[in-house]
Amino acid sequence: INAEYGASWVMGVGSVIGTTLVLAFLGRTFVHYVRSMKTEKPTFYQGGFQKAMNVDEAALILNLRPTATATQIKKSHREIMMANHPDRGGSSLFALKINEAKEILLEHSKSKSEQP
Repeated sequence: INAEYGASWVMGVGSVIGTTLVLAFLGRTFVHYVRSMKTEKPTFYQGGFQKAMNVDEAALILNLRPTATATQIKKSHREIMMANHPDRGGSSLFALKINEAKEILLEHSKSKSEQP
């Protein structure tokens, strides 16, 4: 009886040690993952508005490519204005820049489509 009890005791201790090691590894992996998530910051455009808006800046504001179609420009403009409208707590300066970006991109897409 003592030999059977001793063997099961050793197996029980081994299971506890094994479980502890697995949990320690998983905990360390989780902590590493959380720390890596905190250090990754989203990249945003660094800098303010230019004095005279150009096509590239207009595309940045509307989150489009300079070669966007009129439909894409209008859709993006509407979505961004819904989120930033002054009547809904948005900035009137941002609304002005968003509208200016729409006009510049529409003119650019119109002139681009008229070229042979």
